[in-house]
Amino acid sequence: MKSERENGVTWLKAALQNRNTGKIALLTSTNSKEILNRPIRTLDSEWFVGHYRMSAPIVFWQELVNRITYSL
Repeated sequence: MKSERENGVTWLKAALQNRNTGKIALLTSTNSKEILNRPIRTLDSEWFVGHYRMSAPIVFWQELVNRITYSL
């Protein structure tokens, strides 16, 4: 899920599933290092991952359940 703000800050919320174990990693990323608590640099020098609780709009969680339930 992507959210672009008027100030140029973009937020990404993602869920990555390990194909072998089925475990899911939740990720919050942004293009603004200054607003993160303990930012972690990514392979793209303009993007960072933060240490956050995973809060997201309900539609994110509904879509995650849908994709997990009906994935191949």
